[in-house]
Amino acid sequence: MTPENTKAHDEALEALVAASLRASEKEPEITEEEISRYVDQQVTLSSEDEDALKRSKSELLGTIRKILQKDPSEKAPCTNMAVKSGDAAKQNDSSTHHRTSGEFIEAILIAELTRLLSEPEFPLGRFRYNKFAYFSHRRAEEEVHEHFLKKPAGPYSPWARYKGPEAIALRNGYVKRASGRDALLPGDKMDSIAPYLSRYPVCRAVEWVVETFRYRKNEELELLATVDFAVLDLKQCSAQITVSAVKNVIGSNTEWKPKLSRAAFADDRIEAALAELRSLFPLSYA
Repeated sequence: MTPENTKAHDEALEALVAASLRASEKEPEITEEEISRYVDQQVTLSSEDEDALKRSKSELLGTIRKILQKDPSEKAPCTNMAVKSGDAAKQNDSSTHHRTSGEFIEAILIAELTRLLSEPEFPLGRFRYNKFAYFSHRRAEEEVHEHFLKKPAGPYSPWARYKGPEAIALRNGYVKRASGRDALLPGDKMDSIAPYLSRYPVCRAVEWVVETFRYRKNEELELLATVDFAVLDLKQCSAQITVSAVKNVIGSNTEWKPKLSRAAFADDRIEAALAELRSLFPLSYA
């Protein structure tokens, strides 16, 4: 192996081993396909890492296989990070049960939304999948500020598009790009997401979200998601939730401020949105 390949091998191996991969005890055997799928779930590689992985694939697969087949009674490799006493139980649990990556869960969410909302002649566009994903996280009572940002069309997650989730869904064949459009259709391996749907709260929330918002126009989805995201800002500073307060949040953001000049964001529309959102997410509006 040349020095360049040796370095590439070591870098890719370090990226994979650092993810602490462990296979489910229920898996009867570890196949190359299973290894590839497991890596997609647990590791988001940079382009450099992916190139290194490709160059070293034959040798790395054997190493990964050994990691995945590791005796569950063995202790995980030591790290240099100190563990707080309050986190001891969590670390002990993670030594025998891997934590599924947020990227993989989001990939399953994207795939399920695509399955339920797209049709051959009407693939699922990014605007609607972002809004339905946002409301799925809200229904599951999950934090949305980490990945969703204030963008012109309302809450938008660049993380889903650029940081792994969408790429995982495409690479695994759960979804595919519609020809000539920036939109998604079910992929050839869409059915393989079925075992995961009941595992994660956000995926279990999809059915309710689709039933609630399926027939809403884009403008309505934008209004509801924007107002709700503004309310979460108000909740963080314990401010009263009113039409005026929501408008202040919208007006304080450069990308959102133009919304206030649109009829869709008139006072009566914001007030109606608040009333609906109170019924949809009562815990957030208590």
